[in-house]
Amino acid sequence: MGECKPSRTSEAAHNFALGLQDEGDVDGAERLYREAAEGGLAGSARNLALSLARRGEYGEAASWARQAVEAGHDSASDLLGLCLEGVGRISDAKYWYEVGVEAGDPKAMKSLGALAEKEGDLTEAERLWRRAAEAGDMMAANDVGRLLAERGEEAEAKMWWHRAFEGGDAKAAYNLGVMSERHGDIEEARCWWRRGAENGDEDAIRAVSRQCRTRRGQLPSG
Repeated sequence: MGECKPSRTSEAAHNFALGLQDEGDVDGAERLYREAAEGGLAGSARNLALSLARRGEYGEAASWARQAVEAGHDSASDLLGLCLEGVGRISDAKYWYEVGVEAGDPKAMKSLGALAEKEGDLTEAERLWRRAAEAGDMMAANDVGRLLAERGEEAEAKMWWHRAFEGGDAKAAYNLGVMSERHGDIEEARCWWRRGAENGDEDAIRAVSRQCRTRRGQLPSG
């Protein structure tokens, strides 16, 4: 028998789902991803798994992520690992993260590093996050900075956070603000928090709000 290929109908459903997702119609997009995934489209299986995982339905998500992996989707190994970790199958999750790492996926490197941190192996976590950062994952670069800061290597931590922020990770701006505040430079902290808030980081948004309340409370009355 020949290889079963997705139909044009499945491909059309997938493309329409992408448009609905861009418009914020999550339910409509998920319905079409499911239709296309049932038709054998790996990208839809992966996107459906991601949608399910985001709301904590890891069991079903794992099934669709596995379908995407078996169909050869490049980044589905990491997602399958995340889903399996979500249902407590840690050894299976680790296996699929390692598959992704071997394939050069920086997301899998980051995820395996996070698992190493949970298991208390900070040396391995840092090694994996540095590798992921070199491969372009700026969230991993932020994590490298966090580990360095936690062990007091602030100059190098600051360098990694600058790199992460310049690469698009807004959380790094929040962390730079916290470091500035800790050293008494409130104006620099505010600057970094504003930059983080402008790029959507929730911790930075809360920090800006807190600073605004503090400044209002310091204004003279009357």
